[in-house]
Amino acid sequence: MKINNFDLLCKNEGHEIAILMMHGYGANKEDLAPLADVFKEFPITWYFPDAPEIVFQTLFGAGRAWFPIDMAKLERAYSAHDHDLFYESMPENFDEVANNINEVLLELQKKHQNVIVGGFSQGSMMSVELSLRNDNANDLLLLSSAMIKKSQWQDKISKKNFGNVFQSHGREDNVLPFELGQTLSDQLKDHCANYTFETFTGGHEIPNKVLQKVAEYFSLFT
Repeated sequence: MKINNFDLLCKNEGHEIAILMMHGYGANKEDLAPLADVFKEFPITWYFPDAPEIVFQTLFGAGRAWFPIDMAKLERAYSAHDHDLFYESMPENFDEVANNINEVLLELQKKHQNVIVGGFSQGSMMSVELSLRNDNANDLLLLSSAMIKKSQWQDKISKKNFGNVFQSHGREDNVLPFELGQTLSDQLKDHCANYTFETFTGGHEIPNKVLQKVAEYFSLFT
């Protein structure tokens, strides 16, 4: 299906509760689609959109991104252990993409009683941004997320009443270091009706331990 020029994969149609689930950097709409089967016991309709920017092409499809990554800046930040370089980053075209995917979310909100917003890695960062732009996007599923636009997000998070928010992060993550997720957690935790930060021994991934906790999270909606 297509909404506002975004291609989306839809699974488990026909439910009042839905989730807009956004993939990470270099992936595409197919990457997280198996989650709909993992959690098929829950009456939730899943939407998996393709990010707009193609970062590479293979015989098996395109690797996509929600926003470009300044690899040089990222390497400097990690090597110097200076996370402020990461926190205050404003990716190119970020606002344009956020506005466009928010139009998709608005359309889905017309069809469903509630739409959870979620994602993995870069997709989860876009999820936070969407929730701060959309007054009715209060429930979040954030897998291996991180704080960006720190000064702006801190102010906006402090003024928003989130609903049910689940966040996870691996303590050995070498793509988005754990500290980046911890900083986001520190901002969110006091502004949610129900908040969980699930940490695990592992890297940039979604282990079974997290899947089990996500099932508990979804039970809040059914």
